[in-house]
Amino acid sequence: MDAVVDTEVSVSQENKDYALATQALLESCARHDQFDREKWNNEDSYHNARHLTAFDEASGLLVDVAIACNDFLQLEDKLNKWNDDNTLSGDDRLNLKDLKTIFRLVAAKHDDGNIAELRDGKFQFLDSYTATGAEDRSKDIAETDIKRDKIGGPKMDSYILLTKDITDDTKMNHEGVVRSFDPEVIGLIDMVGGNLFDDRPESRRGLIKEWIAEGKIKSIPPYVVANFARIQMNNLFRDQDIQEQILKVWDKKLPPDRAELERTPVPLESFPFDQI
Repeated sequence: MDAVVDTEVSVSQENKDYALATQALLESCARHDQFDREKWNNEDSYHNARHLTAFDEASGLLVDVAIACNDFLQLEDKLNKWNDDNTLSGDDRLNLKDLKTIFRLVAAKHDDGNIAELRDGKFQFLDSYTATGAEDRSKDIAETDIKRDKIGGPKMDSYILLTKDITDDTKMNHEGVVRSFDPEVIGLIDMVGGNLFDDRPESRRGLIKEWIAEGKIKSIPPYVVANFARIQMNNLFRDQDIQEQILKVWDKKLPPDRAELERTPVPLESFPFDQI
C-alpha cells in the first residue's frame, strides 16, 4: 500500500510541477509581449514570446520521443550523468518527466534576462534588448520564480540547478560556461528549433535590430543570418541520420540553402533586410 501511495504522490507532484511550469511560460510570454509594447514599440524582435514558445515546442517533442523509448539523442543517459555529477541519489534523482517540466521552465525563463533584471528582488524591465549578461540575469529570475511557486516540490533545488545549467547551455559558442547539461542538445533546441518553429523574416530582422540597439555586434554576413538553422544543425549534429530523425520528430525541413547571399560581413547599419 505504501508503494502505491508513494507512486500516486509522485505522479501528483509531477502533474502539479508541469502545470506550474506552464503557468511560468504564460507569465514570461506576457512579460515579453509587454516589453515589446512598452519598450520596443512593437518593432521586429527575436527574443520574444514567439521564441519562447518555439523553444518549448522543439524541446517538448524531443523529450516526448525519449519518454516513448526512442531516445536517439540519449537524453536519459545525459540526465543520468548530470544526476551523477551532482551526486543525486534515490528519489532526489531527476527523470525524463522532470526534464520535460524543466525544459518548459527553461523555455519560459532563458531569455527573461534579455529584457529584464532583478532590482531589490523584483522583476524590472531593461530599457532595450540586451544580450550582454542576459543568461546570468535569466538564471536569477528563474531561481526567484521557481522558489516563489515552489516548482519541483522536494526536488526544487535540483530543478533550479538544472534550469540554470541548461540556461548556460544556450550561450552562443558556450562562452565562459563552467556547469552544463549538454550544449549540443540545448543549442539544437534553442538555435535550430527556435528558428524552425519561428521561421519568419520578422524574427530574423528582429535579431539584427536587437544587435543594432545594443551596439555590441557591428557586422555579419547575410548568408549566415538567412541560413542560421542549417548552419547550426550541421555544426551540432553532422550525422545525417540523426538530423533526419530530429526533423521527422519536429515535422520540419531545413530551409533551402541561400547560397546566392553575401558571405562576407556586412555592417548592420546597412544590412540588406529585404534579402532575409
